[in-house]
Amino acid sequence: MKRALIGLPFAACATAAVDTPVQPLHDAEIVSADAAGTPTFLRGTLGEHGDRDAVLRITTALGLGAATLELAATRSDPLGTTHLRYQPSLDGIPVIGGDVQLHVNAAGIIYAATRALPLDRIPARVSGADLVYVVTSRDRSLHLARVVEETGMRDGLPFRDRVFIDATSGAIVDRHPQIQPALARRVHDAQHMTVLPGAVAMNEGDAPSADASVAAAYAHSGSAHDCFRALFDRDGIDGGTVVSSVHYGTNVANAFWTGSQLVFGDGDGVDFSDLAQGYDVVVHELTHGVTQHTAGLVYANESGALNEAFSDIMAARCEAWRGHDELTPQVWQLGEDVFTPAIAGDALRYLDDPAADGGSYDFYPDRYRGTGDHGGVHINSGIANLAFRLLATGGTHPRGKTTTVVPALGIDAAGRIFYRALATYLTSTSGFEAARIATTQAALDLY
Repeated sequence: MKRALIGLPFAACATAAVDTPVQPLHDAEIVSADAAGTPTFLRGTLGEHGDRDAVLRITTALGLGAATLELAATRSDPLGTTHLRYQPSLDGIPVIGGDVQLHVNAAGIIYAATRALPLDRIPARVSGADLVYVVTSRDRSLHLARVVEETGMRDGLPFRDRVFIDATSGAIVDRHPQIQPALARRVHDAQHMTVLPGAVAMNEGDAPSADASVAAAYAHSGSAHDCFRALFDRDGIDGGTVVSSVHYGTNVANAFWTGSQLVFGDGDGVDFSDLAQGYDVVVHELTHGVTQHTAGLVYANESGALNEAFSDIMAARCEAWRGHDELTPQVWQLGEDVFTPAIAGDALRYLDDPAADGGSYDFYPDRYRGTGDHGGVHINSGIANLAFRLLATGGTHPRGKTTTVVPALGIDAAGRIFYRALATYLTSTSGFEAARIATTQAALDLY
């Protein structure tokens, strides 16, 4: 049930102390709250942009009265709304994963505010340099931690993790993988080495390459860029050069986003053929870059499953766009062009029936809760994938997990809703509940 804050002092909604008396806020609705009752999403007429008192009232209501906020990013969109993302800190220590967002309409009114975590339950301080607070991706608990970087090879692929170590207990409380495997332009040839990016093989505007992998990476990344431009008025990943490397390693059956570029293995001929040849694989990896520069979804647990799902979803949306929005069965299949080349008709994942791959989950109450796969980032992505497909085409759960009949909005509307949720309302540690709220708000904004 939605609750309204009509004339209620913000101080009544937060436990963090503030020095300035908090004035009443009118016409504010609590869209969601945490278990303690502190709002996580406020909507209504929250104050004028630039009014420091209004911002104080909002942040106090969100349980952030003890925090200092530093503006991290500002973005405007075609609806005339402006979105401000803040990095909070406590006593000068940054809070990783504690994103705060204010959303301003064309009239300069703050119409919504969201946060990842209330900062009124602060862990005990310890001395030492290079400390951060981290909101863990698994259970969203707050820890004072030291950060170290681990690199190496895992399952035949490179990894680079930011590891958060509790400053008091010494226990590892979270990992943020920086390389996300899944699966103007510049393409490099790694020449079967693992040193990136490798030799430059093709720059924007060069004559076509005789190397099929180079040519595919160049063409597909360009088409993916054009898709985001045409559908969402977005300049690719973040307005810069899209960098790809092909021929990574020897018979590497995977592709990944490193945090700065796309990388494609040649495949082993059994599980995968050359991954650069898969258009939806390229879009999937490029979307990891888009996610990094928008919501910043941490690649672990529920936020990581959403990270993977948005890559699958945008791959499907761009594949439909490339085919003039014809919803062929292949639109809902990921990697069908390069997966198991000796087996016809199969795919790595299926958005219309996620469980068809034999390992994915498609119903939140049944979700994977273990620690493998970074907390189920791939196998739980089917939950959001199926939601998107049902929103686009309508229908019911393919395996009868619910009796809900979803009306069809069409893939264009569904794509716009999911993209706006990603780019506007999700934060780095958002889970499936936050995604439900974000897509609902995006639909209200658009339609």
